[in-house]
Amino acid sequence: MQSQTLSLALALGLLAVPSAHADELSDIDFPMLEESALIEVGALPQAQLLEVTPKQTLRWAGGTFVQMNQTWNGLPVHGTRLSAAYTPDGALQRFVGAPIAAAPVSQAPSITAEKAMGFAEEYVDFWKGDGSLWPSRSELGVLARTDEVPALSWVVDVSTAEPIGAWRVFVDAASGEVLGEQKQLFTARANVYGSNPLASELEEVELPGVTDSLRNDYAWTTSCIDFDDQQWQCLDKRSWATPDSVGDFFFEPDPTELEDPFAEVQMFYHLDYVAHWFEDRFGFRTNFGGSGAIEGLVNFELQNAFFGDADGDGLPEVAFGQGGGVDYSYDADVVYHEFGHAVFGSVVDSGSGRFDDVGRLVAPQGLNEGSADFFSLAMTMDPELGEYAGTAGFGSDSAIRNLDADRHCPTDIYGESHVDGELWGALGWNLIEDPTIGPEIAAEAVFGALNLWDDEVTFGSAGDSLLEAVDILLDTGTIDEAQHARMNEIIEVAGFADCSRVAVLDGGAAPRQATFGGVGQNGAFSLPMPNQYSLEAPEGTTSLTFRIDEWVSSNPDMGYRILVRRGETVLFERVGGGGGGPGGGGRPEATEFDLEYTDDRSDFRLLFDDRSDPPLEIGETYYFAVVSQPMKGMSGFGFAEAQVSGETEYDASLVDNGGDEVEGDGTGCSGCSSRMDGGSAGGGFALLLGALGLMGRRRRS
Repeated sequence: MQSQTLSLALALGLLAVPSAHADELSDIDFPMLEESALIEVGALPQAQLLEVTPKQTLRWAGGTFVQMNQTWNGLPVHGTRLSAAYTPDGALQRFVGAPIAAAPVSQAPSITAEKAMGFAEEYVDFWKGDGSLWPSRSELGVLARTDEVPALSWVVDVSTAEPIGAWRVFVDAASGEVLGEQKQLFTARANVYGSNPLASELEEVELPGVTDSLRNDYAWTTSCIDFDDQQWQCLDKRSWATPDSVGDFFFEPDPTELEDPFAEVQMFYHLDYVAHWFEDRFGFRTNFGGSGAIEGLVNFELQNAFFGDADGDGLPEVAFGQGGGVDYSYDADVVYHEFGHAVFGSVVDSGSGRFDDVGRLVAPQGLNEGSADFFSLAMTMDPELGEYAGTAGFGSDSAIRNLDADRHCPTDIYGESHVDGELWGALGWNLIEDPTIGPEIAAEAVFGALNLWDDEVTFGSAGDSLLEAVDILLDTGTIDEAQHARMNEIIEVAGFADCSRVAVLDGGAAPRQATFGGVGQNGAFSLPMPNQYSLEAPEGTTSLTFRIDEWVSSNPDMGYRILVRRGETVLFERVGGGGGGPGGGGRPEATEFDLEYTDDRSDFRLLFDDRSDPPLEIGETYYFAVVSQPMKGMSGFGFAEAQVSGETEYDASLVDNGGDEVEGDGTGCSGCSSRMDGGSAGGGFALLLGALGLMGRRRRS
């Protein structure tokens, strides 16, 4: 191998960062990061031509984070993050994340950018949707991968028109295999005025830094005057809001008019406000295309709002359409929510993986939505989002989301990003509304947690990071012991102190989760529910029952498989490869389980007791995974939702009597059959687990 160099362009000693605790800004000289310090976190010399440079400096009550960019041989590194955490007095505390530790095996692409775009487009067409909003774009980069050597990759941005979406796809530059994807477009239904037209009156405000147009160093707004609703792209823009003779911008609102200058003013004011809020509190600035200002795009026909690239210039905007009698730019907390996506995307690298050994990863997108919700709540002090936009023909006159009700992790994990985000948002609201905590401390804790997340964040690791952030706030004197105890209590009650990927059913939980599957041009594919489920059999247990209480699918030919494993969770592995289709980027396939059962009925049960074959084994924990299953005759896609429950029948006298053998109670289904070949079972809904032999571990190819 050629001689190795490690260029550490970390002139952090030149950065002056104000302390979050000081009444007046005071300069802190950060120590130079030496090569030896980075080697301790993984920057080994074989990371050929690795350069690490400061990206942005973020403040919070627990100290300071200096985020860093990594490039290898001039190529941007994706899929990992590196941040240096400092105490409030400027002492280097630790690193979050690590530099890449090795050079890519392939150091020059074997496939062209055009071929990589073809693989990425085929992959997105199969998995995500149809059509496009703008032509695909690609650049060469390096993808860091957990426990694997980094890969030289084509980084391809691809859009879809139906449903609306934008995706960053990583294509191996040597083999053409799709290595992973990141969602780039986040949609939401929204609200704003002083708050919104339903909750506030028009008030006279000052537009900071404005002269002859709605533009300053933080925000600017334009109207889309040529919107292609087939390609979902803005083809031309102009500004309707011009100042009067004395330089003021006074306009009457008209939410159904596309030439509405008030929409530009409304968007600008709140976009500027939220941008200042994040800079004043955390030192955060957007930096799209080298500018600290973010664009707000309004006045086009679309019954939605989003953060993403709507005009095809390669830079993201917050874009707010109008429809159903409302203009989304009139709703302030939605502006704050969409700006929250910009913050999340800049602070957190949520990884490119979609599966792990438990199954399907939904936390990164859910936490993205939940964090955007949280910061909106912290600014408005209102648990409802989209009160005004919720009147736009969505079948309800209420807010689009209300985070006042408690959610619990993992029981309320659903499998759709906005619903999953409610877990994190509701937890945040509980911190905000608690009189001993309040919005400022809650915001410090959540922002600190975002900066402490790993590359592949889960709901459990997000909770761990929040607990760590709360500990740091105590150590730095930002909160006292009573506040620390109360915050820990709220986090624990919400389930985030120990949120696993397994929903425990013994306590009467009945989680409802969603997934999808289907048959496309490259064959059938199945996906598991986001969580697995468990039932324990302690001493004194007489039976275990697992139920599908309800199964609803958009495609009548899509059923499900239930996979059962005793003692450990059902194990999934990533299989497949190549460009496009379900093999492109891989899919989760169950490889370790003891029983599988295929069906499509809306309700049935699986029963273990002393009469089942094999019989219930006392002292074990049973794990269940539910996976979508295309049935005979299925074509196309299907979205499915399942509600499950389970119970443990228990007889305390058996424990008192030293664990005497349990006599059968006649509740088993001796006339039922359970087939291992995926066929239906007879005898109604009480389905005994049979034909398992000794229930030993079974490896499936």
